[in-house]
Amino acid sequence: MQLTKLAYFLPLIATVLAAAVPDVDSAVSMASVSGLDSNIFDKRACSNNGCKCRRGAKAGVYCGRCGAVTSLGSGKLNDAYQCASNGDCCGYGARSSCAGRSYSPCG
Repeated sequence: MQLTKLAYFLPLIATVLAAAVPDVDSAVSMASVSGLDSNIFDKRACSNNGCKCRRGAKAGVYCGRCGAVTSLGSGKLNDAYQCASNGDCCGYGARSSCAGRSYSPCG
């Protein structure tokens, strides 16, 4: 007769277990409502720091030491820059691979 008692408690146990597991969508929406960044791996913003790139250079990301970057603006040699083929440029800031001997990437 102990099994009849289990039938009464089974819905209660299922409810408690369901409440203990957070819903992924509600966790993300709660993060956005509370002002928290739900994606900690966002890309860095490319800021206009007055840098210039060589016109006609292949569009891409370059270190400050690469030939495509003609003016660093307020940036540094160890910074990464996004160049457009028309010479427009923006800076991502310091990048460890730009500080190495190979200063990669160069395009």
